[in-house]
Amino acid sequence: MELSGSTVTGLQLAGSSSIDDKSFNRLTQLVLQSIMEDTDPSIIQDDGKLSKINQGMLKECYSSLIILLIEGARTDTDTTGMRSTLEDCKLTPDRIEVLVTLYNDNKAKLRARLGRIRSSFPYLTDVNWRLDYYIKSNHLERVDKPVYTISLNTEEGDGKKKDVIFSCTQEQLQDLVGKLKDASKSLEKFSQQ
Repeated sequence: MELSGSTVTGLQLAGSSSIDDKSFNRLTQLVLQSIMEDTDPSIIQDDGKLSKINQGMLKECYSSLIILLIEGARTDTDTTGMRSTLEDCKLTPDRIEVLVTLYNDNKAKLRARLGRIRSSFPYLTDVNWRLDYYIKSNHLERVDKPVYTISLNTEEGDGKKKDVIFSCTQEQLQDLVGKLKDASKSLEKFSQQ
């Protein structure tokens, strides 16, 4: 699992002696609660057990722990990979064990949560088109050019409908149709494998 430099720094801060073991355990509980219940990040500031810790450092540790758990679940990192990542961040063996146990106990729930919040492309429900023929423009005396106006009616996963409208020349429309045919052939090949 690869983490950014700022995330590694935040994990190193979480593993430092600036945060005692009780506060670290409480922080990990709040991180998991925040991910699973979509709670407000201000819960770490309002928690009395964490009030002694520098708020800037606490926020950095909190966000780094969230990134660690989400990235681990997203990439389906196993126990060995998680342990190795935490060792690279120079956490103590006790804190590594706390995080690895927390991760293993909740990995399936984290993955399920990630599956529910993923985004998807809208579905194409209908296509409407119109042919306009431009005879002249403000800049040219004579244009004599057909322009197609295409309206794609789409529907989001949550039922919201949206229209995508664009105009194109005959050449651009032919290029679009060619690319759609190529994409369709690629999907057919993929589905046959």
